[in-house]
Amino acid sequence: MDNFVNFLPVMPGTKRPAVEWKKYQSERYTGECGGSRGIACGYVSGALEVLDFDNGGSEFKSFKSDVESELFDKLVIERTPSGGYHVYYRCP
Repeated sequence: MDNFVNFLPVMPGTKRPAVEWKKYQSERYTGECGGSRGIACGYVSGALEVLDFDNGGSEFKSFKSDVESELFDKLVIERTPSGGYHVYYRCP
C-alpha cells in the first residue's frame, strides 16, 4: 500500500462525480481531473479515510476535545467551502 490518493473529477459547482465512480473504489483513475476533484478513499488511496464535519463544523470542537493533542497535531485538516471540516488520516 502506498500514499497514492485516487482523485476523481467532479462536475463544476457540485460534489457529484463527473465519471462513473464505483469502479474507482478498487481501480486508480488515470484521466484528467481539471479544477474540481473528489477522492475515492479506502484501499485504492492507500487506506485514506476522511471524516466530514458538516453543519458549519458544529461537532468538530467536540471531536477535537476527544482526540489526544499529540494525535490531533498529526491530522490533516481542511476547512470546507460550507464552513465545515474534513479530517484526513490513513488507517491500515
